[in-house]
Amino acid sequence: MNITVIIQARMGSSRLPGKVLKEVFPGKSLLSVMIDRLRLSKLATQFIVATTSLPADQLIAEECQKLEVLCYQSLHEEADVLSRFVDTAKHFNAELIVRICADSPLHDAEILDACIQKYLEMSNKLDFVTNFKPETYPYGTAVEVFPFDVLLRMDRLSEEPDIREHVTQFFHRNPNLFRYCNVTNSEDFSTLKWAVDTVEDFEMIRTMYSRIGQQNLTENWRSIASRQF
Repeated sequence: MNITVIIQARMGSSRLPGKVLKEVFPGKSLLSVMIDRLRLSKLATQFIVATTSLPADQLIAEECQKLEVLCYQSLHEEADVLSRFVDTAKHFNAELIVRICADSPLHDAEILDACIQKYLEMSNKLDFVTNFKPETYPYGTAVEVFPFDVLLRMDRLSEEPDIREHVTQFFHRNPNLFRYCNVTNSEDFSTLKWAVDTVEDFEMIRTMYSRIGQQNLTENWRSIASRQF
């Protein structure tokens, strides 16, 4: 099975423009660190950064080339992220899709594989697997796993622009229409915030990485959570 991790990324964030390419160390962007961490996955087949064809997002395509990771630049409007995912999945023949947001540099391969494994174990009984319904992992480590046909179903049923902007919003508004499962951690770490939305968030992540050390950028999330920052 072609298990495709699609990472949505753009430069046009309203609160922190260009955040995915901000550097935590010289030459190491948030996107770069996150991809290094996710590449430790034992189950993912391919990793693709899905961005737009806007001139500003050409910088993301260039970063992907440097990182030797696949990139797809959609011709759809920037806000129509759902169409961007559909185009990317079709282009790379994705069978099982894992949705990841690029503003979460502490994503972890262990969490990624746990969600993929849950789907594989119950694929005939599930449409959707996630790890934040309810949240027990740090905010910024959210994973969503669903097959290509479910992506097409969400695309077909998602008409309002605000739903299409968030890819899986139709599922979250209509969970009763899907067979889904949540991967839950035995200990609740949901109070930890590891996503980058603001300047303050970025400075916090950069401080965390400076204490972890550049040689330990792929340190397991549990180890990071146990540290005192």
